[in-house]
Amino acid sequence: MKGVEIKFSTKTINIAQEFWTSVMIYCRNGRYYIEAGGLDGNISYRWIDSEIELGEIIEIEIKDIDKSSEPILKETAFSNPNIVTDPSEIEAINAEQLAYFFALEKILKKEKLL
Repeated sequence: MKGVEIKFSTKTINIAQEFWTSVMIYCRNGRYYIEAGGLDGNISYRWIDSEIELGEIIEIEIKDIDKSSEPILKETAFSNPNIVTDPSEIEAINAEQLAYFFALEKILKKEKLL
């Protein structure tokens, strides 16, 4: 079956396309991260969850893969106690993010970039 081979930080991770999977590379607060995970019914898998250092090379190849590498995490989906579900906490987080947005908007308008 088709899958994804990821070479990152001296490791080679194989993820066979047995169920929904994703590979994300993103930037948050000036730092870069890579995550690779999947969801099979109510089971969540994570193969990579790491910060990317400056100069690191990541190779991603779609290829025939028979079996996935062992995940670093396997848990019941949405069972993480750190996930915020309380409406008042969600409202506080949203207010904080909105204040951050308005602060950035003010700076961009002052610099005539917006």
